Amino acid sequence: MKILLGLGEPKQKFIYFKKKKILKKMQGLNQYPLINGKRTFKKSISKWINKRNNLSSKKNFTKNIIPSLGNKEGIYTIINSIAKKKKNSIISPDPYYPSYIIPKLFFNKKIIFVFSKDRKSFIKNFRKIKKFKNILMMFICSPNNPLGYCLNKKNWIEIIKKSIKEDFFIISDECYSEIYLSKKPISCIKIVEKYFNSCYKNIFVINSLSKTSSVPGLRSGFIFSSKKNIKKLNYIRNYNGANLSNFNQDLSVKLWLDFKRTKKIRERYRKIFFYSKKILKKKNINYKIPDGGFCIWLDIKKTNLNSNEFCKKIEKKYNIVIYPGSKFSRNRKNFYKIRISLVESKKKCIYALKKISNFIYEQIKKKNK
Repeated sequence: MKILLGLGEPKQKFIYFKKKKILKKMQGLNQYPLINGKRTFKKSISKWINKRNNLSSKKNFTKNIIPSLGNKEGIYTIINSIAKKKKNSIISPDPYYPSYIIPKLFFNKKIIFVFSKDRKSFIKNFRKIKKFKNILMMFICSPNNPLGYCLNKKNWIEIIKKSIKEDFFIISDECYSEIYLSKKPISCIKIVEKYFNSCYKNIFVINSLSKTSSVPGLRSGFIFSSKKNIKKLNYIRNYNGANLSNFNQDLSVKLWLDFKRTKKIRERYRKIFFYSKKILKKKNINYKIPDGGFCIWLDIKKTNLNSNEFCKKIEKKYNIVIYPGSKFSRNRKNFYKIRISLVESKKKCIYALKKISNFIYEQIKKKNK
């Protein structure tokens, strides 16, 4: 049986609702979902935003929210709403989540990659961009996938100020926001509320329950922006039909506000990271635990194998699936990196990491003979 540590798909067992409750919620299946989302669904997310970000004002954000079928669909819908603008370039981090190249694949936009190995190098390379005249939008992923670094308050303020001055959109992908090891990542929403007078004219924030509650199959997420931007997204939804079902929205209401469940999930990842560092250290493999997310981004250059070769050998030898760095980057340095998603059970993750670290150790030994 394969151990799947490639796709960022949490594998925890989901036992949450009683059958009677699920059957009751299924009554909504005989209705088309509301395009702008059910009030109960949006209200729960509004409460979640307030509580998660410790906002003293306790605002009603229901008109700033539209449901999405997870982050991937959210990204596509946002780009669809702004792609007609004349500006032709997109800024993306590198390494990046593969969906960030949607503007290039479907909307003929040019992508400017900001190469990074951590938060500081990301900001340093962002500052090297001199011309913003043709920039339409910028992707930010904090915690970053796959590196796991988080932007701090100063970084957010700097980037938002730049977006206002140069008139480009920010898409803040926060799907890993609740998986962190010590310090809670700062949401773009908190910064805008505190320092930018709640102005979301050029801001889109996306999040989902896939990682937060370990329910990737529910496809329950949201897009947050200004009321004007949300109206435009509602208009697009009239035609593309990518609406979250009433049933899924009803199931999501309780999950968004279950902070205890989220904490348990977070603790699970903390434990796995603790064992991960121990296992890798034993084989003298340098590894820094990330600020957030559940990915290990590992340098394998000393093995003399590129990431594609390495992943194929690991799958063939141990039946363990991991992803090559080349899947997430245009930078040749990352073609010697691998991404391991710690999404299986603790037992399977520990087993897989022992096999991978032993393999790295043996390959280096062989190379040095």
